[in-house]
Parts: sequence; C-alpha cells; structure tokens
Amino acid sequence: MKRFSAAVAVTLLAAVVGGCGASSPEITTQDVERSVVNFGKKKERKLGDLIVTNGYILDGAQQLVGRFDMTETLTGFANEREVRTKQVQMSWADSADSLVLIGTHEHPPDAAPIDDVAEFVVVGGTGRYDGVRGKAEVQFDGQYYRWKLSLL
Repeated sequence: MKRFSAAVAVTLLAAVVGGCGASSPEITTQDVERSVVNFGKKKERKLGDLIVTNGYILDGAQQLVGRFDMTETLTGFANEREVRTKQVQMSWADSADSLVLIGTHEHPPDAAPIDDVAEFVVVGGTGRYDGVRGKAEVQFDGQYYRWKLSLL
C-alpha cells in the first residue's frame, strides 16, 4: 500500500537515563488513555475528527520518567487508511525539560495504533531541549511505542 509522504510529522521525545539526563536515540512510551472526538455520526469518520492520547514516558526498566499528550486530527483518506496530522508534547518529571513534535501519517482506520514506522519532526523544547530540532521515528510493538531520535 502506498504510504502518504506529503508532510513530515511532529513531536516527541528524548530518552533519559535516570531522570532527565543526556538524550538517547531510543525511548519507550505507553498509551494510558485514548479518546475519539467524532464530529459526524457516531462510528462514522469525518474530516476534523480528533483522537486525543496521553500516556507515559518510560526508562529502560519500564519505570515512569515523564508524560506525553498527543492530538491527532483526521485530515484525509488514502484508500482505506486515515491521514492524520499530529502534535505531541512530552515532558519529564521533576524538570523543565520538554519536547514538541509534529507530523502527518497514514493510519489504519477507526483510531487504531500505527502499523508501520511513523516519522515526526522535532520542532522545539524547553529546559535542556530549548531550541532543539531534529526528527523521530516511532513503531508500535503491540504494547509500547519505540522511538528513535536524531536531535540537532
């Protein structure tokens, strides 16, 4: 199936070792809550529908080190897949460190998680990540989202 590549995506994280240490090329996140805001009839997807997800940033021992919030907007359809624009904001506990990512990606229908590699653009941050830029790739393994970052 042809992948949508018109716009590159957005926001996410830098892993931390023992709190908010040096950024790492790999991090793990876990969804906690996902809500669908349907602007059409229930169960009927329409442009503008929202998917709001929040969850945890985990360290290598699967311990909570921060939180994230993601808002996705349904902006189109590509065959049976949904094209969504995304904005992700991540913040680490006990620090002023945060990252913001944006992007666009094709998804399976009906608010399902990604089933391939999604790309994001890192557009900024605070604290240790103030002014940072770069990109991120993420893949869902059935339980966790595995992120690989390239920060400039």
